[in-house]
Amino acid sequence: MTHAAAPEIHDWNAGVDVPITGEQARQINVRDTFMIKERTWVRGCRVYCNWCRQDYLRALGTPCPGARAEHLHGGTPGERAKRKLTPLGRRADVVAFMQRSRITGLI
Repeated sequence: MTHAAAPEIHDWNAGVDVPITGEQARQINVRDTFMIKERTWVRGCRVYCNWCRQDYLRALGTPCPGARAEHLHGGTPGERAKRKLTPLGRRADVVAFMQRSRITGLI
């Protein structure tokens, strides 16, 4: 079931510790994925909702607020808020230059 079909339902995931070999570590570093053998025991570290990221015990019995967090994924460029420009002389590189010039003048 997709989250769009039932936005109030939590979608549970588990963060796990999986024993891996050196070859699997290299593969994860390159591809971000790897395959484990069938019937491999893993240790579950944390159970959480995929949409609202709340822990199982905290989210149990409450509707998933993940549907209201969809704005975090952006949208079309026409719908997004425009970036606010900083006032003149307040950019980080300008402020750093001014600070350096003040310090060198004191020495």
